[in-house]
Amino acid sequence: NSVTLTIDDADATIAANELLYTQPNQAGTTLANIAPGPIGAVVSAHNRLWFNRADQPGSFGFSQEYINGVGLQFNPDLGGALPLDAGAVVAVAHLDEKIIFMLERKLFVVYGSGPTSSGGFNNYSDPQEIPSDFGCSDARSVLRLPQGLVFKSQKGWYLLGRDLATNYIGEGVARWDGQAVQAAALMGDRQEARFVTTGSLGGVTLVLS
Repeated sequence: NSVTLTIDDADATIAANELLYTQPNQAGTTLANIAPGPIGAVVSAHNRLWFNRADQPGSFGFSQEYINGVGLQFNPDLGGALPLDAGAVVAVAHLDEKIIFMLERKLFVVYGSGPTSSGGFNNYSDPQEIPSDFGCSDARSVLRLPQGLVFKSQKGWYLLGRDLATNYIGEGVARWDGQAVQAAALMGDRQEARFVTTGSLGGVTLVLS
């Protein structure tokens, strides 16, 4: 069986219609839009959305640059890979111009600027390992401060400075390292960061000032 469909609209009329999501702008000059699969961690940076591909261990991606009024655009070629021996991606964050990937056993940074809509001129670096012997244990612990990124590791609480040096800051709260982090917030009316935890010691809010 077959169906014949006749379109008698003028080309000029059709050209004014909404663009097809999978092939925006002029065919062959822009990467096709293919929605990503499941995502486990995500952050907005460089006018793009950065994420890990939860169904592809070690794989991460980023969107095309955001255009006002246009749905966010993705393509499988936009992204890269992280070492599998570093464990699963726990969190993605940004620090100044840097993209930070926090994995279970290691930390990584990506520098540079992204590609055009055609996928060309991609100046993002490969992920570079940040010297440390630990990773991030809880995505809900990650909080950006003026000094850098606070996060909880398997060895306690650390600050990843803007110079990418890791500094242990958890000595005073080590007794609560077994607690699970439920939320983190930078207070707007005082110089404090608060981390809400729960566990065998009950509900405890840790304060960094």
